[in-house]
Amino acid sequence: MSSRVQSKLAVSPTWDRIELGVNDMRVQFAQFLKSEEGAVTVDWVVLTAAIVGLGIAVITTVADGALDHSAGVGAHLSAQEIATY
Repeated sequence: MSSRVQSKLAVSPTWDRIELGVNDMRVQFAQFLKSEEGAVTVDWVVLTAAIVGLGIAVITTVADGALDHSAGVGAHLSAQEIATY
């Protein structure tokens, strides 16, 4: 153990645990940066958002035409006479 660490231990008994925690945190952060598991999640989120956006764009584009046709079909059906015997 270095003299600097020993002098710190004399002042604070928890210094050794703090130093170990900082080193452990550095190792975990380095592993996090190397890991690509989160990148796949981000890809799926972006892909899903794009699909939802495309679906909304298609629905808003088709909705006006569908409403026009449904109004025409409704008018045609209401103009029909039903023969009753």
